Amino acid sequence: MALKRVWIRSPNQSSRGGSGVRLIVIHTAEGASTFQELGNFFASSSAQVSSHVGIDNNPSLTIGEYVKRSEKAWCQANANPFSVCVELCAFAAWTPAQWDAHPNMLEACGRWIREEANHYGIPLVKLTASQAQNGSRGIVGHADLGWAGNDHWDPGGNFPYAKVIAIAKGGSSSKPAPVWGALPFITAQEDLMSPPEYVINDVANGSRKFACYASGLVRRMPGPEFQHVRDELGVPVIEIRDAEEGERYFNYDQALRGQVKERD
Repeated sequence: MALKRVWIRSPNQSSRGGSGVRLIVIHTAEGASTFQELGNFFASSSAQVSSHVGIDNNPSLTIGEYVKRSEKAWCQANANPFSVCVELCAFAAWTPAQWDAHPNMLEACGRWIREEANHYGIPLVKLTASQAQNGSRGIVGHADLGWAGNDHWDPGGNFPYAKVIAIAKGGSSSKPAPVWGALPFITAQEDLMSPPEYVINDVANGSRKFACYASGLVRRMPGPEFQHVRDELGVPVIEIRDAEEGERYFNYDQALRGQVKERD
């Protein structure tokens, strides 16, 4: 399904001068909270800046369009002639959790990338700054274009490129379940030693005790083996990396009321 686009024309545009488009560039607006607000800013000639589209977190997956893709938006200095760009109503300083709290924005961003990539035949790959500079075709952030005359760092180090590219390839932005504590088959227990402990109710093997570490990593007690929770296609999955047994996977089965079972 194509995105809905609302036209809010910006006068801050010019001809590409015959240049072909090879880069899809992601920016953060650093202030505007809606695509309408952003569009109103770009609609003033005194702004002297624009982007092709703006995306907020509205659930209708409607985006603002300010400059036609055939024209040059004024958004990434010397890279403007060969770029098509989006301004997200977001901040480069956002944490991973803050990005995850805006699933509609990520969904719309991924779909917009898909539409632009299909139109221009651009590969759905994230480029390094060096690749972008050397003529490669793909997806970059504003921060990757420092060589083209800008000093910006958006969309920030926590921007989920892998997620939006997966959406562009036909996936979904469904928000993953939070790690550990909010998963229904895991219960916290008091522990006199730091960190806190958790219990997983494993259908086949009974309860197993885990201790939580940074970044969602856990360790089975006792032993040095590491495990973590991940989501696969929106289904809560536990991946256990066991030094003796190898990788094992467990799915949460809602019918089992808070238990997990080994995947088929």
